[in-house]
Amino acid sequence: MRRHAAALATLLAVALSALGGVLAARATPSDGLVATPVGPALVSADGRRVSVTETGQCLGSGLLRARGRGPTVVLDLRTVPHTGPCVGGARLLVRQVDLAAPLGARTLVDAHEGTPVTVFQGADLLRPCTLPAGYRLAYVAPGYAPGYAPGGSDAQWSPAASTLFTDDERGSLWLVEEYGRHWPDGWPTDLPLVAADGRLARVGPNGIAWQRRAPDGGALSLALLSDAGLPTASLVAVADSLPVVPLPTPAGNRALTSPPCARRVQ
Repeated sequence: MRRHAAALATLLAVALSALGGVLAARATPSDGLVATPVGPALVSADGRRVSVTETGQCLGSGLLRARGRGPTVVLDLRTVPHTGPCVGGARLLVRQVDLAAPLGARTLVDAHEGTPVTVFQGADLLRPCTLPAGYRLAYVAPGYAPGYAPGGSDAQWSPAASTLFTDDERGSLWLVEEYGRHWPDGWPTDLPLVAADGRLARVGPNGIAWQRRAPDGGALSLALLSDAGLPTASLVAVADSLPVVPLPTPAGNRALTSPPCARRVQ
């Protein structure tokens, strides 16, 4: 904990600025839109675009706003509740807002909850140098991933950034990055192990999972999940191609790892 008066003054300024932004956001007429909590956010490489994700079976229209206020940027997500019957299964919807200036060292704050938002830096997310033949990048979405902590049995939802690679003929491959130590939901604890990414990875029913140390000293949990039954050897080849040199953590945000490398196909 910082002990200097200057640091305390800065923290107080951030708190007051965030509160002011939250009150301003809540004072804005909703026009039928309902204030909705913001989950983890993804910040674009240039720092000017922020994306958040909604999931559910019935998703209505909505609007994501951003208000800069001193050392904070307040995210105000408002949605129109869905009415009528639901058609189809679960959906994923990414909402975006462009900032007037790069986020930089400013902190993202949720207007609904008044709390800091977990940030994933798009430029710092892992990108494999090797992909199975035919797979290509589809999109990256922030959100929550189900799992459980070591030694625990109760499912948890932790902030995650999920990168989707698709093959039109064979299915999808997800690279999931989570803060903290978590294993994919529904996996047994007595799984076989395989060497991947210079570590030991668990081989689960639909992929492999392992853990790294993040640049800030915390744990980073990784998983490669396939709905197409990709063999373990293919998943290991993707894991082994991930960059290994971490970037320094940007001020005000928590980074993950190094930038994308050149694309190769296994």
